[in-house]
Amino acid sequence: PRELAIGMLLCNGLSICGKPLPKVLDIGAKSGETFVKVGLILLGIDIQTLGKLGAQALVVAIPVTALSITQGYYWARKIMPMQQRKMAMCLVGGTSVCGNSAATAIQTTIGANAEDLTVAISILSIWTIIQMLVVAPIAQTFLPQTVIAAAIGGSINSTGPVVAAASFLREPIFGNTRFVLAR
Repeated sequence: PRELAIGMLLCNGLSICGKPLPKVLDIGAKSGETFVKVGLILLGIDIQTLGKLGAQALVVAIPVTALSITQGYYWARKIMPMQQRKMAMCLVGGTSVCGNSAATAIQTTIGANAEDLTVAISILSIWTIIQMLVVAPIAQTFLPQTVIAAAIGGSINSTGPVVAAASFLREPIFGNTRFVLAR
């Protein structure tokens, strides 16, 4: 939690002051999530465990992701109603799959404009920060230990924030990584 607060203060503090990140932090800011993903994989998920869990994770991940995309898009277009169809798709895809990376990939695929992507990423980032701070304590309070990893890994849409959220737990768990990798 301390590192998360320092990172948020440093990044947001400099951007509010109109100053760019120092060059020494530039590599981490651009490719930090890749390093987190590789590090999580190297933590010790052996191939046999991944093979056993992979099929189970796909059985959960595929229908949940499909349902999340279809329902999210329906809500965005019919219930809300968002007039910007392409922005809604970027937002829903980012929420359902893997955050800003998915929103960016969707934006280029469907030809959404830069403003649509900027708004979608802003909303995703704010929501991810809220989830990082709230999901783990709520899951640990109300859910059995056996499903906390699934709740955190399945509800937060990006690997780095899942790890950050897990750092708020009273007892460490490592299963959440499997759910993020399956998504």
